[in-house]
Amino acid sequence: MKVENVRQTAKRLWVLTCTVLAFGLLVAASGCGGGETTAKGKVTVSGAALKGGQVTLEPADKTNKARGGAIDPEGNFEIKDLGVGEYTVVVTGDKVPAKYTKKETSDKKVTIKKGANPGTDISL
Repeated sequence: MKVENVRQTAKRLWVLTCTVLAFGLLVAASGCGGGETTAKGKVTVSGAALKGGQVTLEPADKTNKARGGAIDPEGNFEIKDLGVGEYTVVVTGDKVPAKYTKKETSDKKVTIKKGANPGTDISL
């Protein structure tokens, strides 16, 4: 009977260990989507800073969410909580060419890497 108790205890420990490892992998993998990065840059139209407006980064795949940020009077923007990956750039504001104002027609792309992404400049 003692041998049977030892086997049951060993089996329970094995199940507990596997459960803890699986949970750890799940937690680690959940960090791979969004919330990892910040993109900062300047928007220019024909070489001049865009004074006001909005930049939206539309993800190329379904693992990330679209995020946006305001463009200040000097043309600077900052977008937080981005996931790693490729995005289509959509910009609204005065003097923005029409093709960049919709996801379906914009051909401007940026690739976001983990961590800070300073210098994510957008020239239209």
